[in-house]
Amino acid sequence: MNLFRKSYAEINLEYLKHNLSWIRSHFSKESFFCPMVKGNGYGHGDVIIGKCLESEGVTHMGVCLIEEALWLHQAGIKANILVFRGFDQQGAEEIVARDFIPVVSQWDHLEFLSQANKGKAIPIHVKFDTGMNRLGFPVSDAGKIDQYLWQNKKFRIKGLLTHLHSGEDGIEPEGKTQEQLRLLADVVPVFRKYNPVVHALNSAGILSKAMLNGDQTKTKFDSSLGTRPGLLLYGYAPKMNFKNDFQQQVKPVMALKSHLSEIRFVSKGSGVSYSHTWVAQKDSVIGVVPIGYADGVHRGLSNKGLVSVHDHLVPIIGSICMDYLMIDLTPIMNLKIEKNDSVILFGYTPTLGYRQTAVAYADILGSIPWEMLTSMSIRVPRVIVESSQ
Repeated sequence: MNLFRKSYAEINLEYLKHNLSWIRSHFSKESFFCPMVKGNGYGHGDVIIGKCLESEGVTHMGVCLIEEALWLHQAGIKANILVFRGFDQQGAEEIVARDFIPVVSQWDHLEFLSQANKGKAIPIHVKFDTGMNRLGFPVSDAGKIDQYLWQNKKFRIKGLLTHLHSGEDGIEPEGKTQEQLRLLADVVPVFRKYNPVVHALNSAGILSKAMLNGDQTKTKFDSSLGTRPGLLLYGYAPKMNFKNDFQQQVKPVMALKSHLSEIRFVSKGSGVSYSHTWVAQKDSVIGVVPIGYADGVHRGLSNKGLVSVHDHLVPIIGSICMDYLMIDLTPIMNLKIEKNDSVILFGYTPTLGYRQTAVAYADILGSIPWEMLTSMSIRVPRVIVESSQ
């Protein structure tokens, strides 16, 4: 791909493989494993991520939308694709035609799939609401669902699941996570005759189990409990309710990079960008970086965010524009800054370590790294690297 504008998201597949291996090391090879590649692979490029995961032996992947599943399917992904969002009759017919695996969370889904079924039994995963209060059958419906599925040979129940809403408290025996897992554990015997996989652990849940290091005597972290890693796979450890060094164990897969397209000199008292929200307090050197809020660099970072130039953090100044942002190079002009020098907005670099990642921007905005990553615009090319630089 020609980079006519040298602004891009660098996707390091070695880091992805490292994170994948680290997550897998905490679980048996037999436990259900379904990395989440929804939201364009958390902004990293779903096809890029999907193909890499498949090459590493991953057999299941999760998306939210049927459209996301179609995109992966059309790109040649052969893994089983779980579709987690609800669907109507038209969606059910597409799921059946493409052999996607639907996550069923309400009675309508079963009816739609039943009508769409023209032949072999449809594999399904059944979701129960254990406290998220968003999607899923009430736990009290387990018996009725079992009766329905036993009588209806159009389905093969392959999995049971729930969604953790407070996985960060997972090691607390009386915490919300353990309460949810106890509710899920109560449902499992109802469906034991189907021998379904059972999965619940998101990234925070995975870290809770890793923290216990096999000591699960007071918790419901069954050794066979399946996982659905999301943020952790992409190199970010969610904030937990206990001290840990998990962020040092994984590596951010994405680095957002650009360059200095122009270097300008402004006099003391001169303003920069729209509405002159930044005014030079002395004669200054300003760098123009060709990336902006249309690319996913939130305007709220104006006069607040930092970028890396020559491994030094310098401030974003003035209002971030749709296509550009400006930075103050004055403090580092002794480093022989030149036009076209690299600018790193966030990402892992050996010298900076983890100091400048998407978390830094999220903290400034009062947001979360999930939003920073998935906000990355489609007009930002994803450039693959496969080295542990």
